[in-house]
Amino acid sequence: MILTDAAVGLAMTPASRIDSAGIATATREAMLAALNTLGSRVDGILVDGSPLPIADSIHQLALTRGDQVSISVSAASIIAKVARDEVMRRLDAQHPGYGLAANKGYGTAKHLEALREIGPSATHRRTFRNVEHTVTAS
Repeated sequence: MILTDAAVGLAMTPASRIDSAGIATATREAMLAALNTLGSRVDGILVDGSPLPIADSIHQLALTRGDQVSISVSAASIIAKVARDEVMRRLDAQHPGYGLAANKGYGTAKHLEALREIGPSATHRRTFRNVEHTVTAS
């Protein structure tokens, strides 16, 4: 229902970009890329958190805890999580042993144990605290 009744743009940022630019910058870049996929169909946007650095031609409203106060932001959050979960299932097949299909990349006990035993994969963010400690400890 959400995907048929709303304009939806998706974009993802590779771990290497998050490592080099930082999570906040990489998140803004992904949000702008997702916005750009929508083209001219957008009259305004709701942003969960800080406003995006965009031209004044698009009205935006930045909402603190947007997913708690806006059904539209909540819907976007659901879409993002479903897309992320699908990516994690694919990464699990490419990088077995971390349990990515089950833990979705979160630092569960099994995931952290795999990081210690196997080491980080090419898709792990090197600046993520648990990966950073694993790499320096090796």
